[in-house]
Amino acid sequence: MNASLYRLKSGGEGYYSILMVSRDRQKASVMTFQEIFRSGRPMYVLRTRGLEEKALYHLRSRAAMMNVKPVSGRMVNLSLEGGHSSTVRMPRETEDYTLYGDFLNESGIRLKSDFIGHNLDEDTRYYPDYATRLYDLESLSTAP
Repeated sequence: MNASLYRLKSGGEGYYSILMVSRDRQKASVMTFQEIFRSGRPMYVLRTRGLEEKALYHLRSRAAMMNVKPVSGRMVNLSLEGGHSSTVRMPRETEDYTLYGDFLNESGIRLKSDFIGHNLDEDTRYYPDYATRLYDLESLSTAP
């Protein structure tokens, strides 16, 4: 793919993002990465660069499954690797938005809240040490 590569401003120390935008600015992919999890961090804001300002984009996270071991009403021992008999497979959080390029470039979007030990569902991001996420963007149309 012939694309421009951007290193995005992180949401704080330990967060990193890389964005690839196709030359025609119709498609893009973002990879986010976290080093060490630290509680109390501000929510991560994904702010892009290089998108066509007047184009409407569909941003979605790539689907993935994780293994969850329920213990006393809480979810612990989460793993993205092979499951065990005591674990339950569940989908990771989903991010799915339709926004204009200028909004994504200037304001960005807040990604879902981090997991804090309970209420793990599709609206909660399990983002442990050295976790990554992949997001795809595709232009749907341009504004008149």
